[in-house]
Amino acid sequence: MKQIRLIASDLDGTLLPFGTNEVSEEIFDLIREIRSRGIYFFMASGRQFYQIRNMFKAVADSIGFICENGCLGIFNGEIICREFMDQNLCDEILRDIMKFEDCEFHVSGADGYYVQPKRRSFYDELIAAGVKVNLVENIFKHPEPYMKLSIHKPHGFSENDVT
Repeated sequence: MKQIRLIASDLDGTLLPFGTNEVSEEIFDLIREIRSRGIYFFMASGRQFYQIRNMFKAVADSIGFICENGCLGIFNGEIICREFMDQNLCDEILRDIMKFEDCEFHVSGADGYYVQPKRRSFYDELIAAGVKVNLVENIFKHPEPYMKLSIHKPHGFSENDVT
C-alpha cells in the first residue's frame, strides 16, 4: 500500500469555521501529528501568505502554504511556485475601476498587497485584517507583477455595476 505523502487543506469553512479568524489548538495538534508521521501539510487559501502564516504561526515553520488563490506556493520560507496575471489586462481593469468613486482595489504580489487607496479607511481595514499592505503613489509602477486583483465596494455589487 502506498503511503500518504502530502495533505493540503482549504482554510475558510474547512479548518476555520465561517465567521471566525482564530485557528483552534486542536487543528495545530492534528498538523503536528501529521508532520510526525513524515507527511507534508500545506495550507491552501485565497488569502495572502502573511495573513495565513500569522494564523498558523504555531506550526508555520513546519508546513507549506498555497496562497493568493493558488498563485503563490511557499515551503521552508522559499517561493516554490508563482503565477502572474497579464499585466496589460490588469492595468486596463485598474483604469476602469479607478473611474468608480465608491470602488477600491488592491493588487497582490509575493511581498503583500499594493494599494493606492481613495480613502484612508480602506487601508486601515486591510491592516486590521492582518495583511501586509504596501502603499504606493502610482499603482502602475509597483515593483512586482500582479498575482491577484481584488475589487472592493462597501455595500457589494449589483448587476448594474458591471459594464
